[in-house]
Amino acid sequence: MLNRLKKVIMKKTIRDSFVFYRSFYEASLPLNKEQKADLFTAICELALNQNVTKTEPMVNALLTLIKPNIEANNKRYENGMKGGRPKTKVKPKRNQSKTKDKPNVDVNVDVDVDVDVNENKKEIIKEKEMLVIESYFKRRPSTPWSDKEIQLFKKLGTIDPDDLKLMTTRYESKDKYLRRDLKTLLNNWHGELDRARQNNIIVQRKYVPLQTMTGLRDA
Repeated sequence: MLNRLKKVIMKKTIRDSFVFYRSFYEASLPLNKEQKADLFTAICELALNQNVTKTEPMVNALLTLIKPNIEANNKRYENGMKGGRPKTKVKPKRNQSKTKDKPNVDVNVDVDVDVDVNENKKEIIKEKEMLVIESYFKRRPSTPWSDKEIQLFKKLGTIDPDDLKLMTTRYESKDKYLRRDLKTLLNNWHGELDRARQNNIIVQRKYVPLQTMTGLRDA
């Protein structure tokens, strides 16, 4: 009964604050104002209410990069509310500590157990541009890139944030001539970027104000 009551209290507990790391801010730099606002709201929802907010692919990709830090902090917060880390009772083997002067006695020893859940997992570190690009093909952030894909990505050098936005717009469209896999896109990055720029120019021309067009006709 006591444990059940404690669980109910924990569910009703509302967080008043959370840790906002510098890396969160740096990850948001390529975004425009609306995207930054969406990312900040999504971070707050995840950290304070444990709600995952879905938004546009570029923001979703960055939130996926940030999510493990927030979840780790939430876990530490929950453990703190419960009174710290749980203790595990460890029983030594019966004949493990026999001596001539001391009888063999079973003793229950309280041992603090602090296990790093990532200790036996290979850490996957991806740049934020990699997360955005792989989102075009609905690849999971936990999926590692092949050596060839990483090599092709590094050959691109520094990707301009505006170019990345143009590419994202192109791959959110329904163009039937989009590349079908990550490796092919990276191998033809500059050609795809030229197409993205051309499409952007066409869109801008399509929405030229009527007055401007009239002025051009009169001239």
